[in-house]
Amino acid sequence: MKQPIDWEAEMLEIRNKATAAARHSERVVGGVSELLLEQGKLKKKLAEGLEHSQEIASHLGLLIEVQNGLKRQVSYRNTAAPEKQKSPILFTLIGLLLGIAVSAAFSWS
Repeated sequence: MKQPIDWEAEMLEIRNKATAAARHSERVVGGVSELLLEQGKLKKKLAEGLEHSQEIASHLGLLIEVQNGLKRQVSYRNTAAPEKQKSPILFTLIGLLLGIAVSAAFSWS
């Protein structure tokens, strides 16, 4: 035979479970609230970071343009005025004159 249901004990158990569920749901809502606040802060930081990276990219683009301009100037100067090669006769003459000057200085001593 079945025993009669203890309605008071059942209601107390349901009340305890409902209280626990309410506590857990409050924690979850609080956690979600904190998460949303943190997400807003991170969104602002991300926007600032993207703005800084765009500034850096524009500065880098300017630097690349300046570098390319300097490379063109250097290549133009190299093709426009090739270096004159110094003749070996000139070095021979300078060496000969230097030798004469040194020997004259020692011979007078």
